[in-house]
Amino acid sequence: MAMSPAKHRRVEDPPPPPVPVDLLLEIFARLDVATIVRCAATCKAVRRAILDDDSPAALGRRLVSNGALLLGVSYAFLEHKRSDRVRSVGQVPRRSLRFDAGVLTWVEPVASRGGLIVLRCRRSYPHLYVRNALTGRVTSWLPPQHVSDDYPPALLAVADAGRSFQLLVSDVSLRTQVFSSESGEWGPVAQVAGGLPPGFPRSAPRRGSHPVVLGGGAAVCWLHSRDQCVIRLDIGKAQATLIELPRRVRLCYHAYDYDHMALQLASADGELSLLVAGVRVISMWTLSATAEEKDGAGSSSPAASRWTRQVLIEREAIGREDLSGGYSAHFLGFGELSGMAILLMDQIGLVRINLRTKEAIVLGSDGFKGVDAGTLQLCLHETDLPSLLRAMRSF
Repeated sequence: MAMSPAKHRRVEDPPPPPVPVDLLLEIFARLDVATIVRCAATCKAVRRAILDDDSPAALGRRLVSNGALLLGVSYAFLEHKRSDRVRSVGQVPRRSLRFDAGVLTWVEPVASRGGLIVLRCRRSYPHLYVRNALTGRVTSWLPPQHVSDDYPPALLAVADAGRSFQLLVSDVSLRTQVFSSESGEWGPVAQVAGGLPPGFPRSAPRRGSHPVVLGGGAAVCWLHSRDQCVIRLDIGKAQATLIELPRRVRLCYHAYDYDHMALQLASADGELSLLVAGVRVISMWTLSATAEEKDGAGSSSPAASRWTRQVLIEREAIGREDLSGGYSAHFLGFGELSGMAILLMDQIGLVRINLRTKEAIVLGSDGFKGVDAGTLQLCLHETDLPSLLRAMRSF
């Protein structure tokens, strides 16, 4: 007698239980950002778990603390300080960057923020364009502006995972123009209301002195090492303010030459900070919010008295090389998203310092020891992972 079809049916095993979210996040925390983005594209639940900052195993906070939002750096060595001819280019680390460092042979990195990199053509000075730091894709070619970019340009606002941005350029008289990616045009030329404050520097900040943007694009700060001050421009008020460096830093400038006192502006947790690499320690001076909110009249003594100092890391904790032959250090950039500062240390190499954890990692030593910092141009590759995931298409 033939058996019924029901008896031929094979009993299927039950589906395996889902992987716990906490375990998934532990796995994701060990992956590079590009792979995390691919994982987030698999389903809505995974994406929600990655973006959940209230979870005890919140991935976003862990990626920030371990420096994963800094994908790496690209660099170009010039033939000499005043040359635009590139001797060699490279990247550290080399494993995950999609950005082609070869473009640095014909363009110079001038700004980076929010996952975007602004580049300027070496042979065509006014020409600027923007690339995505994660994919390396060109997002915008900017038309020529009326104001020369004597000051380092500043990305005021970056939104929609880099699809929308505003870029400010300024000449030595602090005349500014802002480019909007939404309109594809430069705005009108703006000048400081009431004129520049007394004692305003006649020269622009040095080449490679990257600005810091505060208040979501409301203000831009440039470090002017030669005049030992910070130039703050409040965009909405069209007011310029000079802020003196901490007195202790200014005294050290008289005791040492520039090679022994490296400075870099940073924005630690939204506050204006000054990174100082001395002979024995690397410290951070932070300006209180009340000191920053000034009337723009040019008086800077009250602000100078409100700088507070904390030691980030001792020099010996980075490397134990013999210092008897001399020592110099130069800051080459700061990543706002990752909280990372990049430092070239003469006898150690290229160093990454996490301002949040106060940890230092040597990114590269071969080829970087004893290098003249004036011949090295650096490009930081950061990504705004939360914005990138929120901008993905819904399922």
